[in-house]
Amino acid sequence: MNWIRWHDDHIQEFMLIPGSSTADSDRWNARCVGERGALDHPPWVQFMNERNSRFEFRNYEALYGELLVPLMQNGWHTFDTD
Repeated sequence: MNWIRWHDDHIQEFMLIPGSSTADSDRWNARCVGERGALDHPPWVQFMNERNSRFEFRNYEALYGELLVPLMQNGWHTFDTD
């Protein structure tokens, strides 16, 4: 299951940030590749691909430095579950 399908299945659990539109949300969701628990111990990212690949990191800094910053530099992002 990918992010967009999961989001659409749980749409009632989300609300738009004031000042944003449905089009803004759709654009953001189109570039989202998974979810993360940045404040969990250990911090993790789970990609919403067929395998639901999950990666754990030794700390918050490693999560950002090793994965999230490079991901964001290439136009992708994850949804924070915390």
